[in-house]
Amino acid sequence: MKLSYDSSTTWTRLPGRPRGRWFEAAVVAAVVLSFYSYRLASESIRRLVMVNNLSTATTVAEWVRHDVERNGRPVESIGGLAGRAVRVLDHAGRCVALPRPGSQGTEDGNYARLGPVAEALQGRSNTGEYADPVTGQVMIAACVPVEVAGQRWVVLAQQSREEAYAPIRIMGWQIGGGVGVLVLAGAVIMARSRSRIRRLNRKLADRSLRMHEMATIVESSDDAIMGHTLDGHIMTWNAGAEKLFGYSALEMKGRALAALAAPERAGEMHGALERIRAGAEVARLETVWLRRDGGPVDVWLTVSPTRNPAGAVTGAATIARDVSGRKRTEESLARQARELAGYSTEMEQVAYATAHDLQEPLRMVGSYTQLLAERYRGRLDKEADEFIAYAVEGAKRMQEQLNDMLVFSRIGRSQKPFELVDCEAVVRAAVSGLKAVIQESGAEIARGPLPVVMGDVKQLAQVFEQLLGNALKFRRAEEPPRISIQAGLNGKEWLFAVRDNGIGIEPQYLERMFTLFCRLHPRGKYPGTGMGLAICKKIVERHGGRICAESEPGKGSTFCFTLPAKKDAGT
Repeated sequence: MKLSYDSSTTWTRLPGRPRGRWFEAAVVAAVVLSFYSYRLASESIRRLVMVNNLSTATTVAEWVRHDVERNGRPVESIGGLAGRAVRVLDHAGRCVALPRPGSQGTEDGNYARLGPVAEALQGRSNTGEYADPVTGQVMIAACVPVEVAGQRWVVLAQQSREEAYAPIRIMGWQIGGGVGVLVLAGAVIMARSRSRIRRLNRKLADRSLRMHEMATIVESSDDAIMGHTLDGHIMTWNAGAEKLFGYSALEMKGRALAALAAPERAGEMHGALERIRAGAEVARLETVWLRRDGGPVDVWLTVSPTRNPAGAVTGAATIARDVSGRKRTEESLARQARELAGYSTEMEQVAYATAHDLQEPLRMVGSYTQLLAERYRGRLDKEADEFIAYAVEGAKRMQEQLNDMLVFSRIGRSQKPFELVDCEAVVRAAVSGLKAVIQESGAEIARGPLPVVMGDVKQLAQVFEQLLGNALKFRRAEEPPRISIQAGLNGKEWLFAVRDNGIGIEPQYLERMFTLFCRLHPRGKYPGTGMGLAICKKIVERHGGRICAESEPGKGSTFCFTLPAKKDAGT
């Protein structure tokens, strides 16, 4: 059992089209009900009319009986029944009396063939429907026989079906109209409901897809991902957490996250949860938790709140990433850096000691080789003179290299604090020191405004002297040197550029030439030890800057270096 995001969760789908087409069935049912109601009402009216006609016929029959007994025959007009279709028929079915002259039917009408009349002539009262032989209308009739002194008359009371059903038709139209309105309203409501249901279904489907994707991501993550309450009790626990800590989801449900922390760091998780409860969007910390076997694991925790659809915070989620490997790497790198720093310090000390201690023996060697050259030049053979000259030259070069090594090693050993340095003054001093070479070569030096920086004035003077000296030394024979010194503020640092029109440098040597004892030209053509640019690089880096070069053979070179602006300069 995994107390993680359930990737199989499905959302209940709202019914977009109900089975059985219940809306259509409801419409049919409404129509059938209306029709049935119409039929029921029609039958009820018919029965009511028949009963009314029978009552009327019975009353008239009594009147006819009295008339026959007094007058020997029925009266021709029955005034009390004006407006009613009542007839008195003789034994042959001929009309002998009407409610008033000219009312429905005529005296010539023969009703003997009509079913209800025929039965009444046989002496039986009855009701029924028939087609009036005069008007042709369907009549609802009631017949009552009257026998007086051996003579038989029939009282016929009737009403046309069209007249009787007129209210029903009106009611039917009203019912039909009402049903139509209801059906139309229902159709509109159902159409809107279906459209809304479809939109809701799409939203639910999209949400279900997103939840499924999120559950897949959470479950497949190598990081431990845990959902928990704001007081730190675990609710969900993914496969990454099982792998990292060794506990199953079932074991961890309901337990406190703080139980995983190393005893001495148990309060750190409480602090993170307190920040989340206070409204923080995320809380991050690095701590140590314990595996099931008790082994420690360095973890980087990211704690963030979880919210319900209304936006209220209901809990929190914690992502724990194993950073033990990174910690080991950092510790190893730090140890190596310390070792390298120690080695570097030792090498600087060795280089300084070597350069310093070799000064005296080298001076002696140089002095004695010069004495040999002066005392025995021309007194020995030609080869001896060459050998002595080589020894003198070698001693001289070694002396120069030792001097440069001593300068290089002293750069990192300097404990002098940085101070404000006016680069204008430093460049003027450097130009003054190179005055003889400048005049000899006919060089022109242009400079723009130069800033005041924090640094070691002697070391910065070495940088400018070296770069200017190189520009004068590596000049073209056919053109006097043209040197430009510019500076500009670039963010938080000053960018210096020393440009010349000299012989230039091949691109493959632009980085190599900043290494120790790097010479790009024969010694006889351009003198030097190959240490100058290495010294510049170390000085600039000690001041917190960088140095690089751009060049094109035959067109000159540009040496650029940066120094921090005053407020950001190192010490």
